[in-house]
Amino acid sequence: MTTPPFTDAVARLRAWHDGEPAYDDGATSLRGDLAVVLRAVVPMTRQPLTARQAELLAFIRETVRVRGCAPSFEEIAQHFGYRSLATVSEHLTNLARKGVIRRDYNAARGIVLTDGVT
Repeated sequence: MTTPPFTDAVARLRAWHDGEPAYDDGATSLRGDLAVVLRAVVPMTRQPLTARQAELLAFIRETVRVRGCAPSFEEIAQHFGYRSLATVSEHLTNLARKGVIRRDYNAARGIVLTDGVT
């Protein structure tokens, strides 16, 4: 079983921080590990939303405001007339990449707005 690149990078950076010499063996380097960690930890610069993404975000916010919880995939699909839940998933993934929501894959209605609203 292999460990994720992020976990390996963190372990090597901790060792370097604890006094081991800097490394660059061709496959891994201090600079490369820092890039892996920063991409995972620092959110991407917010990119502008498409019109459909803005509509979806407004629907999510309104549902959270009115009901106190995020809409389900089925509710989103019905509201926008999508035939496939994969379309909903794709739109939510794009919103997460742009940093306006966070997805909790282990929870029902696992959409969390990143601007402080549930």
